[in-house]
Amino acid sequence: MTITLSTLQYLAKRLALIDGEEIAAASVLVRKAEASLSVFERSSQAAHALYHTLWDHVSRALDHSDFSPEHADAVEALEAELAGRTLFIRLALGWISRSESGPAEFPALTEFMN
Repeated sequence: MTITLSTLQYLAKRLALIDGEEIAAASVLVRKAEASLSVFERSSQAAHALYHTLWDHVSRALDHSDFSPEHADAVEALEAELAGRTLFIRLALGWISRSESGPAEFPALTEFMN
């Protein structure tokens, strides 16, 4: 998984709109990553470390309600995004794997859609 400058810029823009110490720490980390982009472009493990650390900051902000209430939806969305990016890299690196017994069809969703 490649990190692009535009991905980091978009993430930084969204983080800058949210108050709180943990979010501010995440924002600083993203800005530093922008300045060292080549490190993350060359190494999936570095990209994983970045996303994992950002996910940790955002999760702690949620755990401690360390932001204004009007930002709750945005913080939850960021947590889901960062979890997804982190887990996707883990899957790509073989650190986690798909289970053969995992579901491939989701009847509850199909039923809901009909």
